[in-house]
Amino acid sequence: MRGQLSQRSASAGFTLVELLVSLTVLGFIASLAAGALHLGSRVWERTSSTAEALDEAFGAQDFLRELLAEAYPEPRGELGHVTADFSGTRNSIDFRAPARLSHISHGYIPLRLFLEETASDRRLVLSITEGGSDRQVVLLSGIRDASFSFFGTDDSGSSTGTWREDWTDQQHLPDLIQVAVVFLRPIHARGRI
Repeated sequence: MRGQLSQRSASAGFTLVELLVSLTVLGFIASLAAGALHLGSRVWERTSSTAEALDEAFGAQDFLRELLAEAYPEPRGELGHVTADFSGTRNSIDFRAPARLSHISHGYIPLRLFLEETASDRRLVLSITEGGSDRQVVLLSGIRDASFSFFGTDDSGSSTGTWREDWTDQQHLPDLIQVAVVFLRPIHARGRI
């Protein structure tokens, strides 16, 4: 009887070596799972920040497309040399658009779109002038560079429609306006406003 008991107890449990091997394998699997979870959370955070940046960029693109499409070529100047109240350079655009952005309920207000450089950042800013004061709205931040170019035929008619970096003292608005933005961090989507 005593022989049967010793055989049963020896086969009923695990040896110390078996326990150590299984704990080592379990620890290895746990460290792989922890690494995978950490990698997954980093990918999630990066994807979320990229999605937010894309939403911000596409929102600004839609807003600017709509706003620039509503630009009004209000005449200015003296008789004999009347130009549209629109001035575009590589660094800024000054124009008039409907007053829906201001507290005024009707008419057209002066707007200025430009790249502003601060100590820590560059931003695409829209300045709204009303009642003698300026209000600035940041459309995009985290920008390395932004530039504007204009497509159309100049008033002299000497050239066909071409892209140019300057559209000032013209009697009409450009046919197309391009806003090219380069972000500090790549967003992985390309487009022009």
